Amino acid sequence: MQPAIPNTAMKTPFFHQVFRSCYDMEFYRSVRVGSPWRALWYLTRLYLVLAFLGAIIFVPSAIGARTALTEHVRATLPDGARFEMKKGQLSTNVKVPFEIGTKELSVVIDPGVTGADRPAANADGLLFGRDAAFVPANGGTESVRYGNMPDFSWTRMDIMNALDGFSPVLAGLAALTLTFGWAASLLLGATAYVLLLAAISLLGGMMSGVKLSYAQWVASGFHFLTLPTLLTVAFSSTLGRVPFLTTGIFLLFAYAVIADEKADPASAVAGERTGTVLDASAGDAPGKKAGDEEDELGGKK
Repeated sequence: MQPAIPNTAMKTPFFHQVFRSCYDMEFYRSVRVGSPWRALWYLTRLYLVLAFLGAIIFVPSAIGARTALTEHVRATLPDGARFEMKKGQLSTNVKVPFEIGTKELSVVIDPGVTGADRPAANADGLLFGRDAAFVPANGGTESVRYGNMPDFSWTRMDIMNALDGFSPVLAGLAALTLTFGWAASLLLGATAYVLLLAAISLLGGMMSGVKLSYAQWVASGFHFLTLPTLLTVAFSSTLGRVPFLTTGIFLLFAYAVIADEKADPASAVAGERTGTVLDASAGDAPGKKAGDEEDELGGKK
């Protein structure tokens, strides 16, 4: 019996793990003999790094947006303006339709629009009618009725006091909370996704005669998500969401692992291994074959 391959994946520097998780089957040989909990910790760190990078961009943007919004509302709302919600109906004393948006986003307040059907004459941006708000969604419009909203009466002074009270620090903290909350929700979704796809991969491996356990597929699966996650982030500002990108790449990696295991098993369920042994101190570099020790003078023992 040959020595079991040591788990050196977690001894590899984090960013090397990220890089090698995108392509390196030799790296995956050590990943799949390691702990799924360590693989989950790797994915957690990846999402935390992405959240940190997102916060660097998002927090200053949120602070700037808060300042711009405050100044825009101060310049746009007329003195004495009042907006009231009573029994699910919006009313105002300003001349309607009242445009309070910007060049980038149209926002119109018009209680003259009744019911839950948006008029074709005002098909863009946000529209606050008497009975419902109309919000752009998925290339169309979604209507949100006011029925469950509590009654209120807001004057210009009330609105400006609320905006002034929402300091830049609070805006930054809110953006930071949203960013890391996004990372946490992404991690929860990714974990459930890996648990499901690992079961499918286990079935595919069994049908191919590969003896990998469910835990080994889970450990590998957390690393499989590296490439689609990075591509999704890269494409988000250009191509948007690419359908089935994550699933397609996950299954391609699973197929590659099955092929690699069939050619030269890294670890059967019993922990057996054939071929070369990885040198833990060399960061997953192929080491010497068992029985081929060399002495310090270069001669074989």
